[in-house]
Amino acid sequence: VEGLRPVKKENSELGFELRDGIFKAFCKKALQNYNDSRKSKEELSEQKSLNQSLKSFIAHVDETIAEHENFQIDGISGASCASIIEISEQNFTVKSWGENARRTTLRNIVEQYKKYKENKDIEWSAQKVREILSVTHHHTYFYGFLKAFDEYIEKNKFEVIISEPVLEKPYIFIIDEINRAEISKVFGELFFSIDPGYRGEDGKVKTQYANLAEDGDVFKDGFYVPENVYIIGTMNDIDRSVESFDFAMRRRFAWVEITAESQKKMLHDVIPTWATDAEKRMTAINSVIGNIEGLNSSYHIGPAYFLKLADYSGDFQKLWDNHIGVVLKEYLRGRPDAKVGFDKLEKAYNLA
Repeated sequence: VEGLRPVKKENSELGFELRDGIFKAFCKKALQNYNDSRKSKEELSEQKSLNQSLKSFIAHVDETIAEHENFQIDGISGASCASIIEISEQNFTVKSWGENARRTTLRNIVEQYKKYKENKDIEWSAQKVREILSVTHHHTYFYGFLKAFDEYIEKNKFEVIISEPVLEKPYIFIIDEINRAEISKVFGELFFSIDPGYRGEDGKVKTQYANLAEDGDVFKDGFYVPENVYIIGTMNDIDRSVESFDFAMRRRFAWVEITAESQKKMLHDVIPTWATDAEKRMTAINSVIGNIEGLNSSYHIGPAYFLKLADYSGDFQKLWDNHIGVVLKEYLRGRPDAKVGFDKLEKAYNLA
């Protein structure tokens, strides 16, 4: 979801910075689509135009820095207060007069600019910047940046017309081998957030690092899973030495068993030359597995094992020796009748 990552600061000292995890970054993309799907074509056109303006403004600032080594911005008082010496769509580095450079992060610049534009003609102060833009520090730099952006837009009009509305899309997050970690601990205080009943802004949860979130972060006031996010987990529930999937978490998922029999079509799609023979052998050994006490359909050998035949030019014996036989031997390890059971499985595999 999120975590602290070591970073090297300007003075070469090491520090820590809050970074979004893969899931949180994914949810931000999904939330953008969810929110955009509820906007009119006019609103989308304005947003697209501003996004295009921002990219052009950043290029303009980069060109100015390359030519003059800085890009001056005005403070709240109206006087030049600092220079931008580096810029991206996520942050910019300023160098104020008589001070060292400092990195300043202003997220959701387009949304922040809209707030600035709505209040453009008021008498700005640090307090107003704090209230309107919801920033807690570097007030004069944020104001100076948005003022410079506004002046650039006034001189360079970008108009993008959106003819079709944005459709809400399902965002599907797949966690392979989901039981390799204790998933309830991974989600921690967000345990309830993946439940359909807690989706959306009403299910907002404060994370342990919430106080470190940057100003303008869409989840600064709490993280939640957007309603258009779907989570799919895959697991082999007989794997040994993996964490258990506790019942409280199980209740939050619908469960579908993927059987070996239901996937045999892949044999004909991937290894058509040996598909028929492979299917017969798979069915035969799975029939024996089902009759061994303590084993069941969860222990069946699936068609994915047989896809390795392509690596052995269709040599079924090598497939048995290197892959299938060793797995079946592990199934039977520690049993008093292991040898008998293994011999039955080998005969079935060889269609004897």
